[in-house]
Amino acid sequence: AWQTNNNTELYTNRTVYWKNYYVGGTPQLVSAFSYKYVGKKFWNVSATFNYFGELYIMTNPDRRTEEAVVAYQQGDAGIDDVIGQQKMPDFYTVNLNAGKSFRIKGKYYLNFNGGINNLLNNKNALNFGYEQMRWDIGQLNRFQNKYQYMMGLTYRVNVSFTF
Repeated sequence: AWQTNNNTELYTNRTVYWKNYYVGGTPQLVSAFSYKYVGKKFWNVSATFNYFGELYIMTNPDRRTEEAVVAYQQGDAGIDDVIGQQKMPDFYTVNLNAGKSFRIKGKYYLNFNGGINNLLNNKNALNFGYEQMRWDIGQLNRFQNKYQYMMGLTYRVNVSFTF
């Protein structure tokens, strides 16, 4: 590891204990239920319910070394604060999509497609988090975890012409 803003090496050759940790930054469980209706004359509409679960923050490897926990005995209450991995809340989204195609002179197509993601405008869902690489064993809350929240409602419109 290197010190920030200069070229000073802090330490090398530490063993990081990753066993039984989850991959952070991505959900472990994702599921979707979708319904699509295709109508006559080349139009369609669909709705999708997406569920994201078992999300964990990305962990700081230095906190999973022997040097980080040497002051603790196995079973100490504070050890979980150092080596534990935070689970973020599960969340879901609802998306809508629609499209219409027009056939022109039997061989050309004009297509219109649009969609709305996160229809319920949920901006409170935590979809990413990480422990900072800097930390203070004497004051664990000094450098708080960082989080990224879900974007609110987004939309798109596409127009294409096929010849």
